[in-house]
Amino acid sequence: MISIHSPDALRLIHESQDGDSRELFFAAYLKKDFVARGLTLQIGSLNVIQSMRFQSNDHGIAVWINGSGFSQINVWEDEDAGIDPESLQRFRFPLLNGKASVEVAKKTIVPDIINYLPCTQLAANLRKIAASRVWSERFNLELARLSSLHPTGKAIRKLVGKGSL
Repeated sequence: MISIHSPDALRLIHESQDGDSRELFFAAYLKKDFVARGLTLQIGSLNVIQSMRFQSNDHGIAVWINGSGFSQINVWEDEDAGIDPESLQRFRFPLLNGKASVEVAKKTIVPDIINYLPCTQLAANLRKIAASRVWSERFNLELARLSSLHPTGKAIRKLVGKGSL
């Protein structure tokens, strides 16, 4: 696991609530305003995770939906695929349009995100959820909040939306 003090660690940077549902967004930045890795958790009533979106700048995006498992799995084109054969200048335009399998999500995209969570228990729980299609156990919000500290030790979580936490 990665240290909370590492600049590569995913941190809880945004939390919102609307009625009984919550959204948690974790990110690690490659540079200012450019997310290298992101994780969005949608949590429904009774604190059960409804969906998870894994976003890797290196590998692609995978969405896990409670009751369905993984869907919407896309990977980046490789650089050769990004060359327009009709162009004399050979512009590269890698796109996030390569459809991928559930195995790619589980073996490449998900580990690239989860391995950068500084809370080992949170990482272990998310691995279990990602390995299943249906999940009914309550999510421990406090584990997520352990990842909300900036290396200075100051909380950086923002609360927006309706209701209070």
